Amino acid sequence: METKNNQATRCMFFSSLGPNPLQAAPSVKRKESGPASSSETKDKKKKSALDEIMEFEEQKKRSLRRDHWLHTGIVVKLITKKLGEKYYKKKAVIKEVQEKYTAIIKMVDSGDKLKVDQTHLETVIPAPGKKLLVVNGGYRGNEAILNSIHEQSFSASIIIDSGPLQGRKVESVQYEDISKLA
Repeated sequence: METKNNQATRCMFFSSLGPNPLQAAPSVKRKESGPASSSETKDKKKKSALDEIMEFEEQKKRSLRRDHWLHTGIVVKLITKKLGEKYYKKKAVIKEVQEKYTAIIKMVDSGDKLKVDQTHLETVIPAPGKKLLVVNGGYRGNEAILNSIHEQSFSASIIIDSGPLQGRKVESVQYEDISKLA
């Protein structure tokens, strides 16, 4: 148990060391992480109109992903065994889309018409140089030409063939976002 006398000597002992060096140092102002200073803004390049358009298109591309991708006039492959071996892994053309997720398809080889859900279908990738339709993503609904296929990343390079972006080359478009036109 400390007595008042011991506390007083201890306080005197610490006070004999002199002023606290941390308190004696001039205050240092921290650099604010807010807006950049005027010298930093001069160093940064101003975005050109083309850069702004490209950035806008990339944002658009990310925001336009939908859970339905069916479009009339594209070639698809039936991937369900529920309809029998006759139709399994056979190609068809979408003739009509009903309620976004269901399609009336016409089989290419037999000519049979079926009503199927999109979960039972997959897109068909055309040969390089052939026409396709972008069925999902920022370029959804645009016709394009297949430029090249990247098997390792399951993606393709396409050249937009319609609309205001005609002639634009788009890299790394996922296989499921494009399909062969009938």
